[in-house]
Amino acid sequence: MDLRQLLWSVGNLTWPDSTELICGESAHPAGHVCVPVPEGTPLDDLVEQLANWYGEPLTEDSELPLSLPAVAQGGWRYAWPSGGRWVALGDAQATDPARLLLVVAHRPVPAPGGTSADEPWPDRLVTLTGWIPRAHEVDWASVESRLGNRLPSDYKRLVEVFGRGQFDGFFQILMPEEVISYAETNKRLGQDPWEPHPPFPASGGILTWAGNEHEQSFYWVTEDPDPDRWTVYVTDVGPDAGTRFDCTATEFLHRQLAGPRHPFSHPAAIRAHWFQACSSPDDLS
Repeated sequence: MDLRQLLWSVGNLTWPDSTELICGESAHPAGHVCVPVPEGTPLDDLVEQLANWYGEPLTEDSELPLSLPAVAQGGWRYAWPSGGRWVALGDAQATDPARLLLVVAHRPVPAPGGTSADEPWPDRLVTLTGWIPRAHEVDWASVESRLGNRLPSDYKRLVEVFGRGQFDGFFQILMPEEVISYAETNKRLGQDPWEPHPPFPASGGILTWAGNEHEQSFYWVTEDPDPDRWTVYVTDVGPDAGTRFDCTATEFLHRQLAGPRHPFSHPAAIRAHWFQACSSPDDLS
């Protein structure tokens, strides 16, 4: 098995994520499958290829999930979430010479209705996706000075907890510098085709905060002086008018992920939600 075949094997085990995982290795528990790694495969090459598919991994330097099977010698080095699966990489036990151990394992994630109504919406997204928060520092004073306006507090919390990446490998949150870039571009180009909303910073203007793989765009309607009261406007590709939602960005995102009857809901095949972290915009293409 070469590296490409290995990646396809992993992909077939991660999607769909409804099949039972039974490992063929002696004495290994159920709930995972060991994927043979070709002898001599360089660790860095394998990590790079897995990151191309599954984003930035959790590592030994961050908090690795406790739900991984205890079959790696000395623990796991890397782990990636993907739907209801973990993809994890460590060292095989009792092998001479030492070999890499790659597994696809069950990833327990709360059901869409399992979040608390008392939680703020960004925290509900953490619960819904099983995300292990990381600290992402942002100079919000500088960002808002460049933008010329304050940004919603729930968006700030979302960026600080998740960073750059995609929800369900599909829905991309714009980072602050990208919000500024879109605002500057739309201001330079003039009127957007989605009337009656002009581009930001005009009164009642729309300001982009997210996009998805279907090339739909997600905006704030900035008509209220308090950004925490901005609502959401969604457009499809083309000049047709969009749809307005009287909620914050993070409430919209949670309801979109968790609600099968949401107008912009995800495919029913996605049973467990996750966040795919990425280090640059190029990793999201």
